[in-house]
Amino acid sequence: MDLGLYVHIPFCYAKCKYCDFLSFTSNDQINSYIEALIKEIKAYSTILKKEYIIKTIFIGGGTPTVLSPLLLSKLCEAIVLHFNLSKDVEWTIEANPGTLTKELVHTFKRYPVNRVSLGLQAVQEDILKNLGRIHTFNDWEKSINLLLENDITNINTDMMFALPGQKLLDLERTLESITHFDISHISAYALIIEEGTPFDKLYQQGKITLPDEDEDRKMYHFIKTFLASKGYEQYEISNWAKNGKYCKHNISYWIREP
Repeated sequence: MDLGLYVHIPFCYAKCKYCDFLSFTSNDQINSYIEALIKEIKAYSTILKKEYIIKTIFIGGGTPTVLSPLLLSKLCEAIVLHFNLSKDVEWTIEANPGTLTKELVHTFKRYPVNRVSLGLQAVQEDILKNLGRIHTFNDWEKSINLLLENDITNINTDMMFALPGQKLLDLERTLESITHFDISHISAYALIIEEGTPFDKLYQQGKITLPDEDEDRKMYHFIKTFLASKGYEQYEISNWAKNGKYCKHNISYWIREP
C-alpha cells in the first residue's frame, strides 16, 4: 500500500506575525528533538516497512532548513534506512530564503530530496517586514539560483495576498518577479487572521487594515488570470503548476489517502 509521510521540524529563526503553526524560535532543543524523531521513525518502521511504500515525503515546519547539514543528513538517512521508498518518490523540503546554504543543498542531493518549497510571500521589503519575515527578495533570488545551479528544478514558492497595505500593483510585481524565474509551482494564499497571533492582536486594536472582500476577490482572480497567461495550470484552490508538476503530497490530503 502507498503512504505519504509528513515530518515536522518545529523550529524557526523568527516567528512570522501571522503564523499559528507549531514552531519555536528557541533552538536549544533541536539536537534532542532530532534524536527523538529518529527513534520515532525507527519505531514506526517496525509497523510500516513490511506493507507500505512511501510515495511522498514532506519535511515541513517551522523552517526545516534551520537544521545543520549534519542533523538534516541524520534525519534523511533514518528515513531512507527505515522505510521503503518508492523509486519515483516525491520528496519535498520547505525552506526560507536566506537559510539555504551550499552544504544543505548538497545534503538534499545525497538523498532523493527532489523538490523544494520556498516561502517568499511578497517582493516588497516593507510588506515582508510588516509580516515579520526576516529575508529579502534578494535572498529569495539567491536561493532560487543556488537550487538551479545544483540541478534542483522542481521548485515551489509560496506567496500571499490580501495583506495589510498591499495594493493590486504590489501583487502584480510579486507575480512578475516570481514567474521571471520559470519555476514549476506556485502557491498563493490569502491572509487569514488566526486567533492568538500577533496579527490578531494588532487587528483587534485597529492597528492593521486589510483589503475588503471585493479587493480580496479581485486579487485572487487577477492571480488566476495572470498565472494562466504564463502557462500555469490551477489544480487546487491555492496551487498552480507547470508541465504537470502537481504536488503529489498535497493531492494525497485532498483525496484522503493515508
